[in-house]
Amino acid sequence: MFRNKVEFQWTFELTPTKELFERICLGLGLVRDPKTITLSPRSLGPSLVQYFPRPGRLRVSVKLVYGREFKDVAQTDGPTIQSSSDFTAYKILAGAEIWSWMLGAMVAIGTGLSTYYFKGTAWGSFNDYLTMFLWGMGIDQGKSFLQALQAPTPASSPPAGH
Repeated sequence: MFRNKVEFQWTFELTPTKELFERICLGLGLVRDPKTITLSPRSLGPSLVQYFPRPGRLRVSVKLVYGREFKDVAQTDGPTIQSSSDFTAYKILAGAEIWSWMLGAMVAIGTGLSTYYFKGTAWGSFNDYLTMFLWGMGIDQGKSFLQALQAPTPASSPPAGH
């Protein structure tokens, strides 16, 4: 079977389960009922690793194809897909980055307005706009500098000949 390159054409139908927040929003009419997700990967062997974007009930079927011949395998219930906690740390980091960006934006807007806009009654000259533009560019460059300090540095390679 493997030497003759039998192709496995998989069909995964995931019926999403609704989580608590989704059920509440659905009851209030804020979101629509989630639709069935159909994935159709192919492999040259009887096993396959497949990522599912959300938890739910899974139905699996496969079509074995060799040249022009094929054999359908009946659809069957697959395992129940559960939410994974493997990427929780990344979600926390992403959330922290969003909150720090929002805090930085509020501080930047507050200090910029109090320093340049509210200080005088005659706002609107070319110099005022230029000053605010340069101040904003400085804030952006400062943010970029702090992000560059957080980025990991690549390992240096040993000199040639060692």
